[in-house]
Amino acid sequence: MVSVILIWFYMLITTFINGVFIVSLIGRTKGLRCRFLSSYILAGIGFVTFLSELLSLFMKVGLVANIILVVLSLLWIVLFRKDYVYILSRVKEEISPARIIVIGILFLLFAYGSSHGFMHYDSDLYHAQSIRWIEEYGVVKGLGNLHTRLAYNSASFCLTALYSMSFLNGQSYHVCAGFLAFIIAVLCMDLFKKESIKVFKLSNIVRVVAIYYILTIFDEMVSPASDYFMVLMTFGIMILYMELIEGHETDALPYAFLVLLCLIVISIKVSGALVILLSAYPIYLFIKAKDTGSVIKFSILGIVTVVPFLIRNIILSGYLLYPFPSIDIFDFEYKMPSWVAEFDSHEIQVYGRGYSDVTRYDEPFTRWIGSWFSSLDAVNKVSFLAGLFGIVIFVVLLVKTIVGKEREELPYFIAMGTMNVSFIFFMLTSPNIRYGCVFLYLAPALSIGYLYKRTLARKDNGITVSILVSLFIIYKAVMFGSFLMKDMTSEYLVSQQDYGQYETMSKTVNNIEFFYAKEGDQVGYYPFPSLPVDNDIKMITNEIKDGFAPAFH
Repeated sequence: MVSVILIWFYMLITTFINGVFIVSLIGRTKGLRCRFLSSYILAGIGFVTFLSELLSLFMKVGLVANIILVVLSLLWIVLFRKDYVYILSRVKEEISPARIIVIGILFLLFAYGSSHGFMHYDSDLYHAQSIRWIEEYGVVKGLGNLHTRLAYNSASFCLTALYSMSFLNGQSYHVCAGFLAFIIAVLCMDLFKKESIKVFKLSNIVRVVAIYYILTIFDEMVSPASDYFMVLMTFGIMILYMELIEGHETDALPYAFLVLLCLIVISIKVSGALVILLSAYPIYLFIKAKDTGSVIKFSILGIVTVVPFLIRNIILSGYLLYPFPSIDIFDFEYKMPSWVAEFDSHEIQVYGRGYSDVTRYDEPFTRWIGSWFSSLDAVNKVSFLAGLFGIVIFVVLLVKTIVGKEREELPYFIAMGTMNVSFIFFMLTSPNIRYGCVFLYLAPALSIGYLYKRTLARKDNGITVSILVSLFIIYKAVMFGSFLMKDMTSEYLVSQQDYGQYETMSKTVNNIEFFYAKEGDQVGYYPFPSLPVDNDIKMITNEIKDGFAPAFH
């Protein structure tokens, strides 16, 4: 736990500094200011994630990468010192002593939760090895030929490698998911303000759902699984996006900045790709203001944001996006065979539907939805049914709004539409709850919440919902407290729970020893380089850094 706390202090400082830098750089001319300190940190997480991806293209992400991060942070302070002074001078206005105490308690609580817990199966299957490769080499050509899942490029692995501190004592810490969960929890604190009881807000509905999710993954966030990063970042974006709408913000800049964070979400996990539809509103505002310069500026920034992610895809697998062999525009010697990528794509699809027979990938929706639905727990069953109901509500309200020419409601429908379309995309691709629960939950929550806002909220000022939400939070808090009491342990008070240890065997190729699992397919972090089973290995040269070619076509 102490190790987690120390790294988190470092993360707080560097993400805040870089968050202020990127916000000031983009919005300086129009005085763009984020309302919460935690929103600067969220912006910083996005920028540092981009930076870690960029650095991985040229070097291993370790000590030197952290030195570059620190030097850049110091440089930003010098160049934008007026912005830092201004923001820090606002701290007293924004943070009361009571709020500081609550944040401190949350900090320690989440640090404890991040020190140990359930390590996701895939973390010891390939997450740990992916992070290790980034720590040791940055990016290696054709790495997917060694282990197909090493081609599952996620920006979250680069971020985890940057803050893993493996260069200090050999242990690779995985604290970023818990840190992000803590930041989102701080963003959710406004749910408990007095005005939240008096006025119904959709942003608070997002907060309630985010709290539910955080409590659900609290014992799992020790794992560096990319799903947690994607879902948590999406919650953060949606909270801030709805805050802007409800604050009647008409400046396109803050919305456009959140769209850049949407691109970070895509680089973390492609299942979140359709959050980019949130860009419709800032584009509308830019066009309305005849500000074509800003459209071009943010388009360039958007391209720059995703370029490192796309380049890493190309280097790791030979494809612009893996595993999507339909986008086939390169022909490198290390390119993974198209049939491997296609099989991988189908396997992900059927796994999300709840079975492992890849030959069933083209079964129609009506064939698999029944068994998929029956496998869900009660909460997810209700969420799915509410999601179907929410789509109907959204369509009806959209038609009504268009007929009534209520243009002021446009931003609400863009937010709701993005979540509903993402929910449909999630269901039609690979509907594993872990992959897209944020859409499963938020699509109906926003649609039904908006219906309530347009009909009943004005009559009782949202008090009824506030009471129900309060009862729900009290119930979850009691259950969560009970879980903590049972889970209390002093085993990880100093150091964080490490990756799993597994018995391995080895083989030598070009005088390099490769490890593979003796039983099963998990190897963890330490046997390196490794693969899940004893597969054929074809190196491009005698040096690992030169990459791997397909062992067969």
